[in-house]
Amino acid sequence: MERLPLVLGRLHQVTEADWINIMQASRRHIHRRIPVSQRHWGAHNEQRLGMAVFDYYFGEAVGKLYSGDWNWQFERFTLLEQLIRIIDSLISHQVEKYTTARANNVLFEYRESLLEAELMEETPPDSLEDESEVVQMQLLEEVAAQKPGWSELLSCLKQGLKPTAIAQHMNKEVRDIYKLTETLYAKARRAYKASMSSLTTYGKDTR
Repeated sequence: MERLPLVLGRLHQVTEADWINIMQASRRHIHRRIPVSQRHWGAHNEQRLGMAVFDYYFGEAVGKLYSGDWNWQFERFTLLEQLIRIIDSLISHQVEKYTTARANNVLFEYRESLLEAELMEETPPDSLEDESEVVQMQLLEEVAAQKPGWSELLSCLKQGLKPTAIAQHMNKEVRDIYKLTETLYAKARRAYKASMSSLTTYGKDTR
């Protein structure tokens, strides 16, 4: 915070013409990083951000300089260079935040209510998520062993690594890690349902 007065002094010296040039260059950079096709879904969904991607990331970057959350190292970077560094960091943070949330929620995408089933005295839905963590992990390990790379992915997930860390470890893109995770769990769910269906059929045949 000791540098904030110096930074604010520098910011106040930036002319309106310079701000216009900086905004135009920043807009081009943001739109290169986030093409139109990525602004309507995923981490950079403009509805999720609450505004256009340029308005969000440029506004956030400038705000962090004025608040002192980010320090403008004006001895090393121009204002545009510093803003680009902040924007890139914000973009990466949003991607990690989004993919982490999706990965954490992948086990809970089914919305069947066990309590409602019990109250109605019905058989609970055949859902892997209803089993204990031990049973879930055992089935996941069996499924992961069927395809190269899945065991390594499951090991990283068990360690609690974030998608970005897993991507670096496995030398893959973050979006690929999310897809692999979703595929692994989907395969485990299908295997669980198949096993439950077999048990149900066997039970009917023996009556």
